[in-house]
Amino acid sequence: MRKDKHLQTVVKAIEWTGKNEEEVLKFIKGDRIDNIWFKKVKIRTPKGIIFADIGDFIVKEINGECYPYKPEIFKKTYGPL
Repeated sequence: MRKDKHLQTVVKAIEWTGKNEEEVLKFIKGDRIDNIWFKKVKIRTPKGIIFADIGDFIVKEINGECYPYKPEIFKKTYGPL
C-alpha cells in the first residue's frame, strides 16, 4: 500500500455578490457563463452546468475550469496566502 499526501495548490477565487457581474465575467473569461438570472451564475464545467448562488465562491482550478463552492465549504477547503 502507498501513502500519498494531498498536493498543495494555489487557486484563484472570486465571491459572487450579486452585484459584481462584470468582475465575475472577467474572472471566468466569459466562456463558462451563459447568463446571470435570478441572482444565479450559470457555469459550464467539464461535469455539466452548475449554478452559483449569491455568496458562493467561484474557484478557478489548476486546468482553468471553474466551480462554485458554498461559503462554508470554501472556507474549510481554502485559505488566504
